[in-house]
Amino acid sequence: MNKYSLPILVVTSISFYVGIYQLLIFFRIRRSRCDLIFALSCFATALYGFLCIGLYNATSVMQSVTWERAQLIVVAILSIFLVWFSVEYTHYKHKIIPYILTGLLLITASLQ
Repeated sequence: MNKYSLPILVVTSISFYVGIYQLLIFFRIRRSRCDLIFALSCFATALYGFLCIGLYNATSVMQSVTWERAQLIVVAILSIFLVWFSVEYTHYKHKIIPYILTGLLLITASLQ
């Protein structure tokens, strides 16, 4: 393992731990979907960190392209979680804009 990937491993494990903790809070209370969406965004952040570690440890350009393509997919998914977390947190009433953004981000993720 590359020495530059060790700090990312620490941040990834912390993000995964926070995601599990927030998911447990959601299962206990079950009133706020913000907890669930925040947990999913923590898991997506942890997945992105894992992909960064893989990119740092890639040995060829072809491996790097694969890792970066996977990173772009995870960033699009993380953006969807951010949009819906903002909608749930602010109690936004008109949900046509979040649906449009989600559709565009799903198209972006599928093109990768």
